Amino acid sequence: MLITPDIVKFGTLTLDGVLWLAVERSAERLAIEWTDSGPHAVFADAPEQRVMLRLTRRIVGQAPASVAPGQREMLTADFAPGGSGGKRRRLTVTAVVTSVEYQFAGADASSGSSRSTRQEISFVALSTDGAAEPVAIQDV
Repeated sequence: MLITPDIVKFGTLTLDGVLWLAVERSAERLAIEWTDSGPHAVFADAPEQRVMLRLTRRIVGQAPASVAPGQREMLTADFAPGGSGGKRRRLTVTAVVTSVEYQFAGADASSGSSRSTRQEISFVALSTDGAAEPVAIQDV
C-alpha cells in the first residue's frame, strides 16, 4: 500500500490528491488437495490470480479527472518508502479501470462544496504474457 504517493499518472492524465494506492491480490481459482489421512488440506495452489489496484483520492475543485471503466493505460506512481527522505521508487502497471465511485461524506450539498469528496478508482492489472508479474517496482 502506498500512502500519499507523490505523482500518480494514468496514461497522460495526472491524478492529483491521491491519498493511497493499494495493490490487492486474490485467487480466482484454487487447487486444493486432501489425503485419506485426515481432514486437513495437504496441498494448495492458486493457478489463476487477480491483481487489483484501488486508488483513493481527494477531489479538489468541481471536475475530477475523467476516467471510465474499460480504459486501459499505464498506471505509474512515484513514492518514497518510509517517507519523503527514502529512496525514490516507481510502481508501474498496465491497468484497466473497472469502477469509479465517489464518497460524499461531510460534503456541503447546499453550497456544492467538495471539501471531503473522495473518488475511488479500481483497476485490474494486466500481465504482458500471463506468466509475468503485472506490477513492477523500480528505483527512479
